[in-house]
Amino acid sequence: MTEITKDMLIGDILDADRGTAKYFLEMGMHCLGCPASRGESVEQACMVHGVDVDSLVADIIDPGIAYVVSLITGALKTAATSTVGDTSAVESVMDMSKWIIPGTSINIGNFLSAIINFLILAFIIFCVVKGLNKLNDKFKKKVEEEVTPAGPTQEELLAEIRDLLKDKE
Repeated sequence: MTEITKDMLIGDILDADRGTAKYFLEMGMHCLGCPASRGESVEQACMVHGVDVDSLVADIIDPGIAYVVSLITGALKTAATSTVGDTSAVESVMDMSKWIIPGTSINIGNFLSAIINFLILAFIIFCVVKGLNKLNDKFKKKVEEEVTPAGPTQEELLAEIRDLLKDKE
């Protein structure tokens, strides 16, 4: 798959990989069948629909992380909805891209989202590296057992030294 950027046309992305349509639909871009949408860049479509373009591009590029994050946020949303009872209130809170620090233009939601994505990715990399290290240790032990020749024991060496010393006397 080619690298997707925010300057690419939606039509070109869909032609390259039809599976990317679900990411556009999840972000609320339900006009994929519209002829005009094929000529829009990802950035233009995101501006029209009020979607964070970097988040969408990241989801398309790395669907594994997007899937894990969507599972986590879906579970949180379900739990919050069952507690609060108001779906619209929960959805407005769950949309982290709109969280800002009052009186500023600092978008704290995107920052928190980036931290969560980083922590998930760091945990996955940690688990992979830890697993590879365990495999490496097992492989080294197996190789050392095969390579190390069975030499004389310490008692045998001492007995040989004793015999050599007796012969010199």
